[in-house]
Amino acid sequence: MTHATSLSACATGTPCIPPPPTWGARLLHIWRQLRRNRLSLVGSVIVLSLVLVAIAAPFLGLPSPVKLNIPQRFLPPGPGHWFGTDQLGRDVLSRVVHGARVSLMASLFTMIAAALPGVLLGIVAGVSSARIAGVIMRLMDLLMSFPPLLLAVAIAAALGTGTRSIIIALGVVYLPRIVRVTRGIALSVVAQEYIVAAQALGTPRWRLILRTVLPNCLSVVVVQLSLYFAEVLLAEAALSFLGLGEPPPTPTWGNVLQDSQKYIRNAPWIAVFPGCAIAVSVLGLNLFGDAVRDAMDPRLRT
Repeated sequence: MTHATSLSACATGTPCIPPPPTWGARLLHIWRQLRRNRLSLVGSVIVLSLVLVAIAAPFLGLPSPVKLNIPQRFLPPGPGHWFGTDQLGRDVLSRVVHGARVSLMASLFTMIAAALPGVLLGIVAGVSSARIAGVIMRLMDLLMSFPPLLLAVAIAAALGTGTRSIIIALGVVYLPRIVRVTRGIALSVVAQEYIVAAQALGTPRWRLILRTVLPNCLSVVVVQLSLYFAEVLLAEAALSFLGLGEPPPTPTWGNVLQDSQKYIRNAPWIAVFPGCAIAVSVLGLNLFGDAVRDAMDPRLRT
């Protein structure tokens, strides 16, 4: 809708709802904001490097992360095995790189599993009657009453070991947070004067939700997910360390650390390199999340 068309529509008495910015304009604005902040560029480079390494892991020519080579066990870092080998002769670099695939994919799917129902329930709670909103929010309060890690461990243990169990468990943990954020934005948008006027003029409720409420909620949810991603990565590593993640011999950062705890004095490199991978990943994701927040939060725009 052009500016002239919008003015004519308002003049004729039809609902005058300002169109949301296009996705192209939003992405261009985000890119400009990222370029202004050097730390955000560092975070973006780290995140991009992690994604590329995870995708290209099978094509990097690394040794098998699960093949045993007992004669070469406990080799220190050096040519041929840059991160050394573990107690079974497996290449630690290969296990760290292939472990990134599992850990990052589990974190990504956890965010999706929390965001899809979270946005839906949050919008329903924001635009529906007080009774429906009350039922939804009391259920979310019930989930948030449990300690997050304890709830995740309980759900993952009940479902059995594996990446799917971790995704479901962490998705349930982060669902209430997304619902609460989405509902707050939906309530603020629905209370705007132009929304009330459009409803009084007979604009369909579904159109208001799709054109105004949903875009505003999605922008905030994307910011929250970018900030939660580092937390989910740490939580996934913790659950894998406790033995609730992908079973051996499939490597994840958590179970690689679990395997290394018995040999940390004699072969510290088995624990140091996956630990550094987690630390650098969390740092990069936090920097990237802060950059996304600065770029997409209208209150921080200058």
